[in-house]
Formats: sequence, C-alpha cells, structure tokens
Amino acid sequence: MKKRLLILLLAGALVVSGCGKTTGSNEPSSGTEDNEPVSSSQTSVSTQTSVSTVSASVVEPEPEPEPEKKLETITFGSYEQDNNPENGPEPIEWIVLAEDGDRKLVISSKILDCVPFNKGFAGCTWEDSSIRKFLNDEFYNSAFTAEEQAKILLSSIPTVEPKVYIEEKKAEILADMAASEDASGNQTTIDESTVEIPSTEDRVFLLSDFEVREYLKDAEDIKGDEAFAYVSPYAQAGGVYTLSKDNYELFKLKDKGSEELIGAGWWWLRSTGATDAKAMDVSSTGEIRVNGHDTGECHDGIRPTLWIGNGSSE
Repeated sequence: MKKRLLILLLAGALVVSGCGKTTGSNEPSSGTEDNEPVSSSQTSVSTQTSVSTVSASVVEPEPEPEPEKKLETITFGSYEQDNNPENGPEPIEWIVLAEDGDRKLVISSKILDCVPFNKGFAGCTWEDSSIRKFLNDEFYNSAFTAEEQAKILLSSIPTVEPKVYIEEKKAEILADMAASEDASGNQTTIDESTVEIPSTEDRVFLLSDFEVREYLKDAEDIKGDEAFAYVSPYAQAGGVYTLSKDNYELFKLKDKGSEELIGAGWWWLRSTGATDAKAMDVSSTGEIRVNGHDTGECHDGIRPTLWIGNGSSE
C-alpha cells in the first residue's frame, strides 16, 4: 500500500514539472521581435502618431501679406499752406506720376491755392488763360529758389489729346489720298513724329482730362494714384470748395468713396469744358467733371504740375 502511494506521488510530481516548461527557455524560437504580438492599445497609439506626423508635414505657412504699393513722393519748393504766414511757407510735397530717363513728372499732393481759371469769366483756352500766366510767373517765382527753378524743365504741353488728334489727322490724310486715288497713303507713317501736336511751352501747368485718366487711375493696390486731393488750409481759406463730413452724409457719397474723401476739394484741369467759358475740373470725389466749371469761379484750386530734371531747365 505504501509502495503504491509512493508511485502515485512521483507521477504527480512529474506532471507538475512538465507544465512549468516553456519552449522559449530551452528551444530556439521560430519568430523574431517584429513578429511578437502587439496589444490593440499600442496599435492605436502608433497609428495616431503616424497620421499626426503626416498632417504636420503638409501644412504650409500662411503667405505674408504683400506690402502696400505707394507712388513715390518728393519734397521740392515751398508755398504757404497752413494759413499762418508768420511761420513762413511750408515745403511742397509732390507725387511722382511718371519717369522718363532722368526727369520726373510730378503733381502737388495737395490743392495749394484758390485761383480762377480766367479772370472776368471770359471764354478762353488754356493757352490764353490767366491761370497759365499765374502758374508760370507768380507761383513759379514765389515757390522755387533759383537753384530749384534750374531743375524745372520747359516742356511741350499738348492742348489736345495726342492719340485722338493723330487718329483724326490720319483719317483726314487717308480720306484725301483716297479721293485723289493716291495709293501711297497706305504706306504713310502717321504718328507723333510726323503730326505736329498743338501745344504750349510751359514750366508749370495743370493736368488735362486725358492725363488724369492716364496717371491717376485709382488702382486698388496702389496708394497715391487717386484723383481726389486734400485742400491746404490756405487754399480752403481762399475759397476752394472742401467736402465736409456733413455734406458727405447729406449727399450720400458713401458709394463714391469712404470717409477719406472728407477734406478733399475741387481742382482745375487745363481742358476746355462744354464751352470756352468753362474749364474741366476734378470733384472732391475724384470724378472728372467734363462739362466743367465757369472759368471765373474761385471755388476750384490748383495742383501745379512740373517736369523736374537733374540738370539745367533749358
């Protein structure tokens, strides 16, 4: 009986010993570390990390806003502007409209004075106007030193729109040639080099309506090329119409521009208006008034325009 019991105990011990064995401790494994099972939580974290990394790599930085374009301005000459003569004239700021080699076309950034286009309301063109005489005499001599005057170029100022005038002359020439059966008209060069444009010779002048359309286009991305202009206190005291906040709201001008129009005024152009007794001007909202304003009125101001060079004015 004791012998049988001993045999059973030995058999149980062998069974317990067999259950405790592992193949990993005594036998080579058929797999590698990469093939070991991974928990579902580990898989989730690994996937999220991978997606996050990819997303971060494709996100592009926001582009920096382009700097606002602004027309060049220069200071040249001086003129009374703050309406306080006791402190002397103030430097004149000019907007550069165009450059041609070493010369620049500039216009005063502000309306500087209140001057009628022609004294006495008499009909006239730019060539015969009193405002032309004022600009090239009184203004020229009071606003600029001798050294500055030497840089102001004597320029040919067209009294007609060159492109339109050339087209009209071209049509006339070709019509005359066709009437005379002269086929050579088709080979005739008709441009500014062959057609004499009516003009005046001036150092100081006003812009024309076609030049306003060319140089003051009011582009959305450019600051300084607007046709409206602010009025100096001196010019306002002289009578230049200046848009007030009350009138801006009364006439509901919001659709014509923001409140930056407040303080802008009317200024003369050298173009003839609906009749010889009128001259075109630009309104406080920057619109060209084609019918114009009576030449003798003193509610419009001047924005003198010059060609400035680096050397002699001749």
